[in-house]
Amino acid sequence: IRRPPRSTPSNSSAASDVYKRQKIDRIIVVGLLGLAVWLILLGRLFITQIANADEYRSRARRQHQRKRVVKAPRGLVFDRDNVVLAKNIPALDFWTERDAIVNIDRVDSAFATVLGLEPGYIKNRIRNSRTNWLYLARGVELSKGRKLRFLEKDSVFSTECFARVYPLGRDAGQLIGFIDPDGKGLEGIEHTYDRQLSGTDGEVIVLSDQAGRDYRLFQYGSKPPIPGHDIHLTIDADLQRIVESELAESIVESCRADGGMAVFMRPSTGEILAMACYPAFSPENYAESDPEHRKMRVITDIYEPGSTFKIVTFSALLATDKFDPEETVDCEWGEWFFCDDTIHDAEPHGKITAREVLIHSSNIGTIKLAQRLPKDTLYSYARAYGFGNPTGIDLSGEVGGILHKPYKWSGMTPAAFPMGHEVAGTAIQIATAYGALANRGILVQPYLVDRITHRNGSEIYKHEPVSVRRVIEEADADTLCELMKTVVDSGTGIRENTRIIGRGKNRNRAEG
Repeated sequence: IRRPPRSTPSNSSAASDVYKRQKIDRIIVVGLLGLAVWLILLGRLFITQIANADEYRSRARRQHQRKRVVKAPRGLVFDRDNVVLAKNIPALDFWTERDAIVNIDRVDSAFATVLGLEPGYIKNRIRNSRTNWLYLARGVELSKGRKLRFLEKDSVFSTECFARVYPLGRDAGQLIGFIDPDGKGLEGIEHTYDRQLSGTDGEVIVLSDQAGRDYRLFQYGSKPPIPGHDIHLTIDADLQRIVESELAESIVESCRADGGMAVFMRPSTGEILAMACYPAFSPENYAESDPEHRKMRVITDIYEPGSTFKIVTFSALLATDKFDPEETVDCEWGEWFFCDDTIHDAEPHGKITAREVLIHSSNIGTIKLAQRLPKDTLYSYARAYGFGNPTGIDLSGEVGGILHKPYKWSGMTPAAFPMGHEVAGTAIQIATAYGALANRGILVQPYLVDRITHRNGSEIYKHEPVSVRRVIEEADADTLCELMKTVVDSGTGIRENTRIIGRGKNRNRAEG
């Protein structure tokens, strides 16, 4: 048996040195690796905290800080006696991100129960949305909105806003107009004076979590909103209700027409005290109404004025001394052949006085008297009364009507024009023309806005009545007014007058 050689002292020392060197090498490698890791970490920290600090700071702000718009309260609309016609109430807008919703069935059921929506409406709205972020409901009154706040766990959030309310309901709907869900005026006064009513939105910076929920205690950088200005109209709310009621009853019961218009104006100043269209609509539910019913047809729709235009003809006759109230005019018993056509009267008359021609609104008599006038004279008086041009009323959308110049007249126009055909005007033009007659010959510009005020009550605008021109002399206007009174007392206007002034409790206001 061969035994292993004994290690000598020199061999043992060498092995020990090798082991020590290996240990040192391992320590060096581990140290270098640790140093490298620390250098990498320090490098990343340098890049994050120093080199790219602004970028990461900006990212953090975008993720956790949100700039919320604080809607400015819209200005109020008042009538002439400070009765509120349009105001704001606190409300809530509900929104969500489609991908974040936890339980869509619970969300749909809650909205259906609280807001009375059809089951499945909200679910379909979410699923069919083309964007991830969407509104679920807007302008929800607070009492109902609070019942939906528990849906925050399903990532349905709310934002405070204002809902627009119209205390008169359907009355004056076309006149006041309405706003869209974003608070922009779309029709009527709300549209025409949208800039003054809107105010200036404010903003606030809020902190939020990753789900978009705001930390309501962490808000800063607040910029308060500036409320819109208040609009004070010339409208009388009580009179507006009467006019709306009378108009609706006349259309439905008496005329059985599809629609109608009414204007109540103060002739001396041009103030519109009431202006109505039928059918009416509710501004708060405008989306459910026919778009045609939302128009203020008093200023947008034109029609042939017919016999109401005869004041132009008789004004021209009086002004040029071509009219003697007591002269005799043959009205041909209601049928007269002129320019290859037959002219008819609603009621046949033979030889009557020129005064009676107007009282009984004889087309034949009016045309015969108008033959004494040159075309240019008839045209100029029509222009003087405001036909063919907008009246300038402070409401957007007004049209000027149709008034052809004499060189464009046809062979039948000299007969048609004096009795209000081959010319077209708006209801506001007719009212303004009659206002000029009642104002002893002076045409004034109609207007709706009396003044505009700051929320604190200070006045920033006050409308002053505008006299446009003198149409006829005072004496001629007085003569024509007396004739027009006779039309109502004993002529073609007697039936309508009797109907209007016999209205029980509304009698005094209607006679005014």
